[in-house]
Parts: sequence; structure tokens; C-alpha cells
Amino acid sequence: MKQKHKASATAAVKPGVSKPASNSVSNPFDNFEDYLVRNEKLLLLLLPLLLGFLFATLTFDVKISEGNDDAMYIEAATKYAANYTGYFYTSNAPLYPMFLGVITIFSGLNLILFKSINVLFFLLQIAITYYAFRRRIPLMVLWPVLILS
Repeated sequence: MKQKHKASATAAVKPGVSKPASNSVSNPFDNFEDYLVRNEKLLLLLLPLLLGFLFATLTFDVKISEGNDDAMYIEAATKYAANYTGYFYTSNAPLYPMFLGVITIFSGLNLILFKSINVLFFLLQIAITYYAFRRRIPLMVLWPVLILS
């Protein structure tokens, strides 16, 4: 009798078809994670990128900051533009003045262009962070990080 019952139980489950759990309770975190997975492309455009662009344009200021950070980068960029192979920037983050030096060669000291490229790289940073971590960590953790950044 036990053999017959065991065979009928295995025959009822077909391969590739999951058996519904009888004691599973709908978890709101799993439901929200499923919603984020289903709508991740639309949410990437709407939440972090659109909010980032909105705040970047609202805080866009076409003057050099008072903390001397912008001035140091722009001064290093003009020195790179004048003598690209002979100048070495050793203060902080040397790649940014090198990149600004190339832009300075073609456009001169255009502060609006410099700040616009900064906004573009800021939005690109959000997209790269999303694509780097979307399959590695839950989207419920990733979206607040993207929105706060």
C-alpha cells in the first residue's frame, strides 16, 4: 500500500513545474523586489537619472566654487593644455585635470562646458553603478543607494 501511494505522489509532480507551497505567506519584501525587477529599466530612467538630472540642473552654478577645488582643477587643466607632457599634477585626482586639459585645448576656458561635462559624468556614474550591481545585490538595496547618490 505504501508503494502505491509513493508512486502516485511522484507521478503528480511534473518536471519543470513547481509545486505550490501550501504554507507560503506573501512576503511584502519579495513582492516589492519582484515589482522592481519587472520595471527596472523604467525605474532607472525615472528615479535616479531623472532626479539626478533635475537636482543637477537646479543646483547648476556657473561660478568657481569658493573652496578652491574648481580653481585648482581648472588651473591644472590650463597647464596641461599648454604643456601636456611636461606638466605633472600631483595634488589630488590627476585624471580629471588631464581630461579637462584635453577639453581646454579644443574649447578654451569654457566654464559652462566644464560644469556640463561634470553633470554628464555624474549621471553616467549612476548608470554604471546600477549596471555593475544590479545582478549582485537586491534592487531594494540598490535603488536607495542610487537615489541617495
